[in-house]
Amino acid sequence: MKQQPHTRLSSQPFMIQLPGNNYVIDPDELVTQLDQKLLKKKTWFSPHIRFQSLRGNLLVLHLSFQEQQYVLHIVVEPGRLTVRCSCNQPVQTLCFHSYRALYDIAYVRGDDYFKQFAPGNWAATALANKKAFVFQDDRLGPLIKPRSPHRKVYGLNYHLPVQHNLLQQPALLYNKDYMVCYLILSFSRRTVPPILMPCLASPVKDGNRPKSFLSFTETIAAKNDHYFNENQKILNRYCLAMLKEVEPIQGNNDWKQPTWHWHQYHKLFQLWQQCWPLLGTQSHVLYSHLYLLKYIKGKPRVRKTVPISLSPEKVWPRFELKKYPDHQRLSMCIPHQNKRLHSEAGLLPFFVDCPLTNCFYLLPSLAMAQLVSQMHDAGPFISVFKQQYKSFQKEVITPLTKQGLLEIAKSKNSNEKQGSKSKR
Repeated sequence: MKQQPHTRLSSQPFMIQLPGNNYVIDPDELVTQLDQKLLKKKTWFSPHIRFQSLRGNLLVLHLSFQEQQYVLHIVVEPGRLTVRCSCNQPVQTLCFHSYRALYDIAYVRGDDYFKQFAPGNWAATALANKKAFVFQDDRLGPLIKPRSPHRKVYGLNYHLPVQHNLLQQPALLYNKDYMVCYLILSFSRRTVPPILMPCLASPVKDGNRPKSFLSFTETIAAKNDHYFNENQKILNRYCLAMLKEVEPIQGNNDWKQPTWHWHQYHKLFQLWQQCWPLLGTQSHVLYSHLYLLKYIKGKPRVRKTVPISLSPEKVWPRFELKKYPDHQRLSMCIPHQNKRLHSEAGLLPFFVDCPLTNCFYLLPSLAMAQLVSQMHDAGPFISVFKQQYKSFQKEVITPLTKQGLLEIAKSKNSNEKQGSKSKR
């Protein structure tokens, strides 16, 4: 006589083993947990699933389809689900209601759906902090979402990288260690605007300043690529782009009266704007001067470099117009935090600096850099006489006034003259 398989009631616990020690359920493997005779039945069951409760790791779901109503109990544990259904039918494995509910959830919501009901995950966190989360019911069971303003919840729907060694310098390899430096280079007689170049240096014993430099050519060689971290490699690409940009324009100048060719510097200034925030994160930034661009193939000299700092702040020059009886005077200053910044227009036309702190500021635009440079070249002020008032008003005064950069003041001589008239 053939032995019949063991039959139980569906209201009694039935264990589903999950692969590994996780909460992943395979919808295609789930069918093997169902009596094949139940699959041949013509009755259909496509349940609407509603969250009812969660007590510890016991999940209770309410199943409804047409006039049928059932309660499904699921104990969620690593590597297994223990299921029982209130239909109380005699079955060998899963009842059809449990199978359809689990299959629909796993197939549509994802095979790791039950992971959210694991200890310390979405469900446990939401029930312990009910004001911060909401359970949304739909046909395939509960969706747990954070309420506003909790958009990203650490450990649930958002993760951060491991926060170790945030300030650690890039590892130095081989027998000889180098420090990564970046040099802002200026050139004589306005032949080339300033550019940025990376340079590896042997540090002094305390490691805070360079003792000697490698050449720029050797620094950017492929064999030394391992000394640079990812941000520094990005900076190096900006440096090479600057060098490529200025090579065609070097030497195009009048040696008797050198001038800047501003119309050629748009791309170069954009490169400075793009790399400035990243350059500000570097520990060793220096300024140095070379006579001509061709000397960039050699080694920088330590005694001709100056450590500098960079500021991300934008600085704006202030213009003052003083009126005299027969003319006007336009002057410029660059105030910042109770001090005046300096412009070295002949060498560093894109920047202004604080001589006391050696802090460099990048000017906000190429047009502003050109204006500051020309005002610096003019000396203490520019004189404007009555014959030029009309064009001066249109080309200079009106634009500066609209941008809030101009202050109009009366001269001391004018005040004294007016005072003497009033006494009479």
